[in-house]
Amino acid sequence: MAVRADSPINTIEQFLEEARKKPGAVNYGTSGIGSDDHIAMLTVEREAGVKLSHVPFDGAAPNLTAVLGGHTVATAVNESEILPHVKTGKVKVIGVMHDKRLASLPQVATFKEKKLNVISSSARGIAAPKGTPDAVVKLLEETYSKAVKAPEFLQKAKELDLPLHFLEGKAYLAFLKETDGSMRALWKQYPWTK
Repeated sequence: MAVRADSPINTIEQFLEEARKKPGAVNYGTSGIGSDDHIAMLTVEREAGVKLSHVPFDGAAPNLTAVLGGHTVATAVNESEILPHVKTGKVKVIGVMHDKRLASLPQVATFKEKKLNVISSSARGIAAPKGTPDAVVKLLEETYSKAVKAPEFLQKAKELDLPLHFLEGKAYLAFLKETDGSMRALWKQYPWTK
């Protein structure tokens, strides 16, 4: 989560304190209804017991434009989207929605450190049709694992501020099942579309 560089809000606690003082008045932008950023902020609301105002945009660019222009108080975005603006001094990140601090922002606390169970990140996966032979699945896993660990790939990901966390098939399936369960529980409390 990030705010403009000149915002008086510097920490997760200050953001939440402002939200508690003005229920529903503190707004934040995301790249759209049901986006990972939006769902993460709904989790913030649930975990912190606050009411925020969501401003959905059609993607990261207008979302970032809104926070840079002072039209939204905060924004929830991916690391690679916000870091260029951090580097130019236009925004400051006040909280990380990962289970540990980011190497690119080691001074910024995680929500987890603040006793808020807010873990969110973008996930990408490769799938094969049901019934694909085990040998083919194994070959695909080995090939993708090798590609993700290649020094050239790792260097390019670092240059683009793209954090990587590779999961092989069974671990990724377990992650998807866990995510499905947590999303269903969140939906019951905060359905993001009506």
